[in-house]
Amino acid sequence: MKHLIQSLLAVCLLAFASLSWAAININTADAKTLAKELDGVGDKLASTIIKEREKSPFVSMEDVDKRVKGWGKKTSEKNKDKVKFSDK
Repeated sequence: MKHLIQSLLAVCLLAFASLSWAAININTADAKTLAKELDGVGDKLASTIIKEREKSPFVSMEDVDKRVKGWGKKTSEKNKDKVKFSDK
């Protein structure tokens, strides 16, 4: 019984961890989410991201680097595991 409880607890912790580490879709997230979840992104940069993606969706971190003033290679490096570009 003790082993069963430990196993269930481990499964619950893994499920919670995967939810809290879910990548943010930079092409669909609202400004509040971008500012809250991405390192080095505040309200102003989040607004810039949204304005730029309205022209065309981002396809890669390099694309974000080139198109978003204020987002550089350091910000890309900090967020490389936090950003996705589609819901696939």
